[in-house]
Amino acid sequence: MTSSLKLSVKLSTFLAAAISQSASRSRALFTAATRPLQSESKKEKEEIDACEKAKEAAEAVKSGAKEVRETCEFIRDTVETTAKTVSKVTKDATEKVSETAESIKDKAKGSVSGALGIAQKATDVVKDFTGDK
Repeated sequence: MTSSLKLSVKLSTFLAAAISQSASRSRALFTAATRPLQSESKKEKEEIDACEKAKEAAEAVKSGAKEVRETCEFIRDTVETTAKTVSKVTKDATEKVSETAESIKDKAKGSVSGALGIAQKATDVVKDFTGDK
């Protein structure tokens, strides 16, 4: 067992010295693949396509939301303008109806006064004719 232990120590010393000498004298070149293997490449392309489609869908939703917002703003402005116009027309119509009612009322007062005046004159004529006073 002692001889195997001595052999292990000699071997590890030798390997350590050999590795340190080779590291200083030569360079080892290690490369890693920058692209995945063919089977992974197909999978990656599918993932990229899925991401692109998701991005396009997100853009379409964003565009649709913008159009909806613009349409809502247009409708709101149209409703506001229409409400103001209807309010103004209603106010004008109310004023005209009030003026017409006032005019009819004044004419009716005049007509009633006139009718009373004619009735009074007729009564006076009848009294004069009959001789009653």
